[in-house]
Amino acid sequence: MGFSLIDEPWIPVIGDSRKSLWEIFSEKDIVGLGGSPLEKIALFKLLLAISQAASTPKDEKDWLALQPEGLASAAKEYLGKWKGSFNLYGDKPFLQLPAIAAAKTFPIQSLNPEINMGNTTVLFDHSRERALTDADRALLLLMIVNFGFTGKLDNTVVLSSGYSGKFNDKGKPSAGATSPGLGYLGYLHTWMQSNSIWKTLWLNLWTLAALKQEKLQARFPVGLGRAPWESMPSGEDDEIARQLKGSLLGRLVPLGRFCLVKGAEIHCSEGIAYPSYKEGHADLTCALKQAKDGFQALWTNPEKKPWRELTSLLRFSDDKNEFECLQSRMCLFTHINTLKQHSKNLPLEIWSGGLRVSPGTGKQFLKGTDDYVESILSLDMEDLSEIWLIKLKSEMEHLDKRSKQLFACVAGYSKSLKKDRGSTEEAIKVAIRTYWENCEKYSQELVDTCFEDTSASDKDSDTESGGIELLHRKFYRMACDAYDAICPRGTARQMAAWVKNRPGYLLKGK
Repeated sequence: MGFSLIDEPWIPVIGDSRKSLWEIFSEKDIVGLGGSPLEKIALFKLLLAISQAASTPKDEKDWLALQPEGLASAAKEYLGKWKGSFNLYGDKPFLQLPAIAAAKTFPIQSLNPEINMGNTTVLFDHSRERALTDADRALLLLMIVNFGFTGKLDNTVVLSSGYSGKFNDKGKPSAGATSPGLGYLGYLHTWMQSNSIWKTLWLNLWTLAALKQEKLQARFPVGLGRAPWESMPSGEDDEIARQLKGSLLGRLVPLGRFCLVKGAEIHCSEGIAYPSYKEGHADLTCALKQAKDGFQALWTNPEKKPWRELTSLLRFSDDKNEFECLQSRMCLFTHINTLKQHSKNLPLEIWSGGLRVSPGTGKQFLKGTDDYVESILSLDMEDLSEIWLIKLKSEMEHLDKRSKQLFACVAGYSKSLKKDRGSTEEAIKVAIRTYWENCEKYSQELVDTCFEDTSASDKDSDTESGGIELLHRKFYRMACDAYDAICPRGTARQMAAWVKNRPGYLLKGK
């Protein structure tokens, strides 16, 4: 059996059929990656790792001289050199350890969060178990080493002599540590992107100078390191494993699970134990902030979509009490500043996504409220500034204030009708969710209007853009619509409660 990830199409892309690694770095006009949010994250990190291994610039001058075309050319040369390390099967299978064959096997689809196995009710056709191609297996393998759930592995097999990390306090095999790309509840991943994969990878490329910063050295004491396919570890805690754990390339393509694909089955056990987010370690695409008892992570939250976190993900200050995403921050303050200094402009977007999971006793799983989250917002690179971000933050606070007012209105309506606590809480929850879902339709318009308002203010400090006021009226209507949808007015008593507590009356202080 043979399946070359370099030559065979397996990578989903936007608006086209699957592509091979060679095609990704040969076709200039591929817009972006396709698939689920987790697949996009895993593929982005793999492509960035290949780019870093192929050509890591010394500094910003070298980065600017490289250009997306130079990066793609270097990546193709690198893939040609390491072609034997990108086969899904064989003596050196890609990101797999043949020695882990001693571990028991699982149906490979049981490790895919989208597939319903066993007696789980199948709600949608795409969640049904299906025949997999080698391309599907390659993509699923990449997801498992990044985002493998706890519980779905065999920790009875230990490859490093004397290693005790796979056992609990009672000396029995543990359920496994959380995977580096997923974490406890599901990290929210964020990066900047442009209108082609080449430009996106170039914008996110780290320089050797940037890796010498104090924050980066704390996470990656080894520095850039070597890609895992160049030299795979023989166990969980050998010298190569420790090098991978402390390097950028080892984190971009982590070996959180040791795997071996066998047709429709997979041997799977816990792999390298990466440092926890509580210690300040996570993927560079994840956002962390310092707290009294360690670090906190920004988790994927289906109830709070990523566009509402934009001011945190793009913050200009160095306040340790705010979340910080090093990947987007490097792109914003290093590469984009360099482009501005040379009067160069690129189409720019911020992408955020992830999967919310629920922890249980010895395992992670998906429950009713857990789901994928994905958000893309276009940014104006030329006008991207702290003034714009302050304006956007003020508008987000305005939306939050409106949400709190809606909370009070629905609570007041329920109190007037003497509803029980349970029905009141459910009504509030539905109204708030409806409000934010409706506001999300205008998230891009909000970002654009803040850019326009900032630009107008720069030209004439006495000029106020009318776009913001128009948006305020739209968001007010969103609050009213959410209130009307959950607070009926069919009877005289309901009508009295509805009029008394409707958002417009509350805002006027009546």
